[in-house]
Amino acid sequence: MWYVLQVSTGKEMAVTSTLSNNRVLAYTPRENRLIRKGGGWSQKEYTLFPGYVFLNLDYTAENYTKVLNDALNKAYKGKGPVMNILSLSPCEKPAQEVVTF
Repeated sequence: MWYVLQVSTGKEMAVTSTLSNNRVLAYTPRENRLIRKGGGWSQKEYTLFPGYVFLNLDYTAENYTKVLNDALNKAYKGKGPVMNILSLSPCEKPAQEVVTF
């Protein structure tokens, strides 16, 4: 089942990478946007849901411990909290593609 994990804004990709390295299917939806700056256009990638990471896992005590203790805490040794466990909520499966406007 898919769940939503609330993390510190700006840390979504780091948390996704850490979880993926620990064999947890994690996903952060992103999109490419055209930005006009200095008279020219460029593309920039943005996180669609800042502060949230989607996880696909069976909700068991073992997986909960794996996600919250092992994977996340080891990745940020002494650098302060990366996430607040405000919610680990079930959700619909997110789209697996980058949207370009």
